[in-house]
Amino acid sequence: MSKDPSDQIIDDREAGRSSGVGDNPWNKLAGEFGGEDSASYGADLDTLFIPEGKREAYINPDLLDQLNCVKAFIEKNFPYWQKDDSNRLILYPGSNSDGTMADVFGGGVVHVDPDGYALGFLERKNLETKHMTIEEYIDAMPEGQQIDILLSYNAGCVPESALERLREGGIVLANNWHGSADDLYAKEGLEMVGAVVYESKEFVADEEAESLLSTEQFVYTPGGIKPNPTEEERAAGTVFEQYRSPDTLWIFCKKPVESE
Repeated sequence: MSKDPSDQIIDDREAGRSSGVGDNPWNKLAGEFGGEDSASYGADLDTLFIPEGKREAYINPDLLDQLNCVKAFIEKNFPYWQKDDSNRLILYPGSNSDGTMADVFGGGVVHVDPDGYALGFLERKNLETKHMTIEEYIDAMPEGQQIDILLSYNAGCVPESALERLREGGIVLANNWHGSADDLYAKEGLEMVGAVVYESKEFVADEEAESLLSTEQFVYTPGGIKPNPTEEERAAGTVFEQYRSPDTLWIFCKKPVESE
């Protein structure tokens, strides 16, 4: 599973497409490889799309700073996290060969990914791995076992089955490259408690954290790319949308279930 954040969303309504949420502008680049000379590119695709540093277990420095900020926040504000507990279940689905979560939260982090080749790099660092999808992992969990913290980083939306296994007061961390944070924000059973801004690596809460969610609209014009296009600009150019702050990391907490 790729960790390359290239899944911007695009809306080319003027070209007759119905909605921009699923279109990927990288597809246009991939299309260039489909012509007569495409064979000449094939041997170099791994080199092109897999950064050299990610052919082994790696630490993402930006994510490292964000997770350290998250850890300091939850240890200060969540009494459950103020004591050591080796029995906590901490999941990193779609981890690829990223060891950053374990670097911050300890070697007990379970890296769940269907890419066994990528997990092999983590195994050589004695990190815990499960070669499967997150849905398969949830299905195989013992009855009654609960998740304490889960990280969704460039890995798509968190499945409902995982949220059902999240304990009350449990934490979900998510960035917004695939709309993960937007999806979690819409869940009634979760509370957004804040976010760690990508650029500043600082914690923000309430309206400031909320303002970084969702998408913003742009238009390609002869004069360049313009944000927040007018109707006239939309009609004259190609409109696309992208997530407002895809690399910001949001913190969600599962609310207690209200007794009837």
